Amino acid sequence: MKLDKFKKIYKNIPLSEHSAFGVGGNANIFIEAEKKEELKDAVFFANQNNMQYYILGGGTNILASDKGFNGLIIKNKIQNIDFDCQEESVFAGSGVPMGALVNSAKKNGLSGLEWAAGLPGTLGGAIFGNAGSCGGQIADNVDFVEVLDPITLTFKNVALKDCGFLYRGSSFKKNGLLIMGAKLKFKKDDPVVIMDKMAENMLFRRSHQPLSEKSEGCVFKNIDLSERKDVPLDIWKEIPEFSIFVRRGVVPAGFLIDRAGLKGFEIGGAKVSERHANFIVNKNNAKAKDIHKLIFEIKKIVKEKFGVELEEELRFLGF
Repeated sequence: MKLDKFKKIYKNIPLSEHSAFGVGGNANIFIEAEKKEELKDAVFFANQNNMQYYILGGGTNILASDKGFNGLIIKNKIQNIDFDCQEESVFAGSGVPMGALVNSAKKNGLSGLEWAAGLPGTLGGAIFGNAGSCGGQIADNVDFVEVLDPITLTFKNVALKDCGFLYRGSSFKKNGLLIMGAKLKFKKDDPVVIMDKMAENMLFRRSHQPLSEKSEGCVFKNIDLSERKDVPLDIWKEIPEFSIFVRRGVVPAGFLIDRAGLKGFEIGGAKVSERHANFIVNKNNAKAKDIHKLIFEIKKIVKEKFGVELEEELRFLGF
């Protein structure tokens, strides 16, 4: 297979143009895949040429190195949205922006994604990391996920029970299957009522998160006490909010970062948001190395103060 097979192929494309942080060097080869067959062909091309590849969604959960990526970037633009209002469901491509999906559901009088109003990124990324907010998560909506096996290059459907959804995670983080799309479940409701719920969630985001700045959402996972047996609970009993966190079973990473005195902490052009401590913002033409260094400095300080290792939500590319 040759590169000229692809309709939209580019060379030496700055990843900073495809990152919500606005950082990252060039990708050697950059292909836009608008159909699942095109994405399949791009993966085949990479395998055939022994080339590393990365599938890029909305660029809202990735930190690309200043050195760029020596390989193939496949931009997922599979953006079909097919509603079945009688069945109260939709099949959507994994490259559909979450904002477009939420608004389309509202127009069709389908309720269930109001929690995602204002959520950045694409459906594929949301499924990959089981994105959630405002009391909801994408796992609550999924019926099945269509995937591509990158080894056999065959498509198949993965039922909800086999998706391995957990807090900010799924089986797709481990099994290597590539998300092509998903069938999502909804419930009929009045579009006005749906819009009211969306507006309420958007108001919460605007008041608590630095939406107007270059950022990629929460950098670290909250600490799920049911999964993290390494958390030194005896030390945390000195924290007044401890009993609340234990009842909820989750300790917000932003709370620990804030209590460590890191709001406003800067390295280069990267800064811990003063509005929400679990957000890093590109405040002053930051480089990827600034953000990378800030992430690990945060982890180091929180570990020293609270004895717990923070885990990143975002992924590193080219480091």
